[in-house]
Formats: sequence, C-alpha cells, structure tokens
Amino acid sequence: MDENTEKKTWLKRLQYDSWEPEILISGIVIYGLFKIFPYLDEFQLYLENYASDFFRGSVDDNIIALIKVSLVWLIFGFIAHLFLRSFWVAYIGLSYVYKNDIDYKRLKYDKIYFRKLKNQKSITTNIEKLERICSTIFSISILFFMNFLGLIFCIAVIGFGVYLWLQVFPDKSDFSVFNYILQVVLILSVIDYLSSGLLKRIPYFKKIYYPIYKIVSVLTLSPLYRKIYYTFITNHSKWKVFLFLTLFTGITFLAVITMRTGLGNGIQLRPMAYADYVMSPQFYLDEAKDKNSKSFWIPSQKISSQTLEVFVVHTPAFEETNIKPLCDFDKKVNNDSLDINAIRINCLKEFYELRLDDQRVNSDAFYTKSYQTKQDGLKYFIPIDSLNSGRHSLSLYYNFYNDEKDTIYKRLKAKTDFYKETSIQ
Repeated sequence: MDENTEKKTWLKRLQYDSWEPEILISGIVIYGLFKIFPYLDEFQLYLENYASDFFRGSVDDNIIALIKVSLVWLIFGFIAHLFLRSFWVAYIGLSYVYKNDIDYKRLKYDKIYFRKLKNQKSITTNIEKLERICSTIFSISILFFMNFLGLIFCIAVIGFGVYLWLQVFPDKSDFSVFNYILQVVLILSVIDYLSSGLLKRIPYFKKIYYPIYKIVSVLTLSPLYRKIYYTFITNHSKWKVFLFLTLFTGITFLAVITMRTGLGNGIQLRPMAYADYVMSPQFYLDEAKDKNSKSFWIPSQKISSQTLEVFVVHTPAFEETNIKPLCDFDKKVNNDSLDINAIRINCLKEFYELRLDDQRVNSDAFYTKSYQTKQDGLKYFIPIDSLNSGRHSLSLYYNFYNDEKDTIYKRLKAKTDFYKETSIQ
C-alpha cells in the first residue's frame, strides 16, 4: 500500500469517527455559551462606566446585542447538530443490528401503503444524508463561532487603539470622523461577505478595496476560518449562498434591533425617551431589579417622604478628558491648603448637574457605592418638603468644557418624572 492510499484510508477513518469529537465539542460549547450571558451584562456595564467615548452610549448597547444574538445563533446551530446527530447514531445502530433494513414481506400491507414504504430511503442512504447535513451544520456553526471571536477581537483592537489615542491626545476625543470611516468599512466588508467576494472581482475597484480587505482580515481573524467559508461558497450555487447569507444577516440585524430597542418601539403613539409623561423603569430602584442604571436612579415613581434620595452614576472614563479640565483639578491639588477630598467631590458635582423642576440642585453630595447595582456614584438627599403634591421632573446634565472656546456646554443625559404623594403646607 503506497503512501497516498494510506493517507486516504486514514482520512476516511477520521471522517467516519468525527462524530464523537463533534458531539463532545457541541455539548461543551452549548454549556459554555449559556454561561456567558450574565458576564455580558457586566461587560456592558464596564463599557458604559470605564470605556472611552467611542464605546459609550448606543455603541456598547449595539455591541452587546450583536454578541448576544451571535450566541443565540451558535446555540441554535449546535443544538440542531446534536439533535440530528442523535438520529444518525440511531440509524447506525439499526444498520448494525438489522442487516436487511425493513422486511416488507412481513408487513402484509395493501399496495397503496406498500408503495409509500417502498419510497422510503434505505437506512444506509439516510445515514449518508444525515452525515452530510450534520457535518455541514457543525462546520457552519464553527464558522459563525469564529466570526464571533473575530468580532470580539476586532472590538478589542479598536478599543485598545482608542485608549492609546486618548493617552497621547487627551484633548482630541471626537471620533465622529472615525465612526464614519468605520461604518463605510463595515458596509463594504458585509457586502463582500454576502456576495461571495463580489468586490474582489470589480475592475479597478478591487485594487482600492485590497488594503481594506487585508486590514479587515487581520482584525477579524479571517485566516483562521477562511478555508471553511470558501469551501462552503464554492460547493453550492451562488444564489443559494447569497440567499442563505442574506437571510442569516437580515435576521441577525433584525434581532439586534429588536433586542437593542425593544418591541415597544413599533407602537406609533409611543412618546420619545426623556419626554414629558414618560417613566422608564431604569430610573426607579424598586423596578430596575437587577438592571444597572446608566445615569441615575431614585427609590420609586411615588415619593411619600420629604427627602428625595438620588444616586447619580459616576463614569470614570470622563475623569481625565472632561471632569478634571472642567474644574481645573490639577491646578487645585497643587495647593496644600485645600482639602483634596473636597476638591474631588466639588469637581464631580460641577460635572454632574441635577435639576429638579428645571432648578439646579445645590444639596450636599456623598460619594458612595451601590451594592445592589455595583456602581460608584454620588448620593444626594434633596429636601422636597416644600414641593406640592403631584408630578415633578428630575433631569441629569453633563457639563463639558470646551478648551478651544473656553466655554461650558451642557448635554442632557437623562430625564424622568416622579409623583410626590404628600405635601406640608
């Protein structure tokens, strides 16, 4: 037996026995994927509190939503593989125990039923068909899994790059141009991915696209799973591949949008966020449960006490780029006669501006940590004994300092209402 024949025999044996590691890998991955979801919520909180401006706001929500949807696809793929592989194992067992397949003579059915049974494929044929389906599903699941890892790696590299940029140029934190460039690159990459490399075949443009293709390939770890992708798209008709990838991508983006914004956004008469007469559960501690606030929270929608307790979430990522320049922190701490802790609190109060019924709150603030939400922030105890019963609004503004124009501009972070039940006349 020559070397090539031995290799082919060895490869066939591996292909036949591949179901064992496939089942093992699928089971382990499914178990691990279900465990990841709680950590994603903590990662989102970390991005919101500690990441740069590039990741804060809607960006981190979209990233987490995309990752969660990717995990759901992976779980679905591996569960489908295990389900079909179990039928494959059952057919293998039947073929071993019963060599002659179905014994039609012993059934003694009428001709019409007999024809139905005769149309059934043999066990051997079903085994071969299921083998192809299971192997394909497993390979596609691995492809999506590697796409998921590539996405995480790309996000990490971009985040690290933004972090280094802010360390070198702390006063240049406007990433609007970079966001536009990133969106264009993303759109081109998605089009090329769905079209099985259409952009690589367009005259003249293919040379322009080549540097983008190389950079995106490295950032998304494409060399690790490129072989699976090209094997898949070259062994099926182009329209089937395009339809499959388009449906997959479309469902994914719809799921991300649904997870990100909620199904309630389909209601036409729903008021906009932060508008009057809107009470979002994220602002009320008794309703948020295990959810973390991104701005502030108060105890409840109804306040019966004469003091309003407000917890303003502190975002450490603002400290170097926004809060310290706003209060001239570095200059003040060099003065030995001043209390460093008082400077810190005053700087935070200067940046985080609370307004009660459009009037700035001047109450004392205490730095604390919420063990319920695991967030650091400022705790306010605002006297509201002079307020009348009824609806009142609470707003949080961020004060940003513009060094070039030497001015301060405000940005509304969040707004909600509460109802005061009692009033002292």
